[in-house]
Amino acid sequence: MSATTGSIAQLMRQTTNSDATTSMEIKLCAFITQHNLPLSITEDIVELLRSLFPNDAALSYLKLGKQKATNIVRQVLGFDYLKEMVALLRSRKFSVIIDEATDKSVKKQLVIIATFFDIEKFEVQYWLADMIETEDGSATGIYATMKEAFLQHNIPMRNIIGYSSGTTNVMFGQYNSVSQLLKSEFSYVQLVKGSCHLIHLVSSHTALKLPKGVDDLCRDVYAHFSRSSKRQDVYKEFQAFFNAQPLKILSPAQTRWLSLQECVNRLLEQFEALIDPLLHLDCQRRPITPKRSHFGIITESFYPGVSGVLKLSTRAS
Repeated sequence: MSATTGSIAQLMRQTTNSDATTSMEIKLCAFITQHNLPLSITEDIVELLRSLFPNDAALSYLKLGKQKATNIVRQVLGFDYLKEMVALLRSRKFSVIIDEATDKSVKKQLVIIATFFDIEKFEVQYWLADMIETEDGSATGIYATMKEAFLQHNIPMRNIIGYSSGTTNVMFGQYNSVSQLLKSEFSYVQLVKGSCHLIHLVSSHTALKLPKGVDDLCRDVYAHFSRSSKRQDVYKEFQAFFNAQPLKILSPAQTRWLSLQECVNRLLEQFEALIDPLLHLDCQRRPITPKRSHFGIITESFYPGVSGVLKLSTRAS
């Protein structure tokens, strides 16, 4: 009898440890996904936890690698997220935000975000409704893809009360655009043009009133130092001389205009350490070019104001 009781108790402990291990696996995968970390670090995280908590029985049963973590994210977390999202969107009115994206393989993807105000949590919520590969980038193709994304989960299109996207002709043109196709089928839908794109257009047209050197300076300074280890060494010496922080010069991204603020601020922070190497580096062997001679004028005269405007634009976006 005692042997039987011991076996039952051992079985119960194993079941408890198995449940705790399963919970650990799901929570670890959720943490990695939430913080946009690579799933390849799962084994290292497990080893770290085992070294920190060597006496934890549940951890001794924990076996989590990249492939298993991928399956948990897709087949457990993904299904649970989808189930919750579908239930929410079926039961309330919501707005959609859509945009087209292109990855490194030049595949077109349509991203659909559903947003609504949760009265219980008293906050605006954003849910990734779907991200779909699409070959047809026309307004008709995008609208058909969006409709299919909702209808395949039995989410009524009549629940959509608002629409927002970029201000391109395909998305928001006056004729035969996604917004007009949606409006023609559901006349009550409110159309709102994407504020980020509008702010970008306004900022771009405003920047045309500034001297051209203001826009080019960030790229020119970055290119000047990034292509020469000798210039970088000279720059480091001036940083040490002026007690400036040893920070690198930033280059604005071609398709990310909001990155310009960080580049402008970096030039202002490093102004003293930059002015001398730009004006006097190898000046005995070649004359100072107009761009290099204008560095101090442009930076001191225009960049403080440009930084302030970019800060407002970035915050608004």
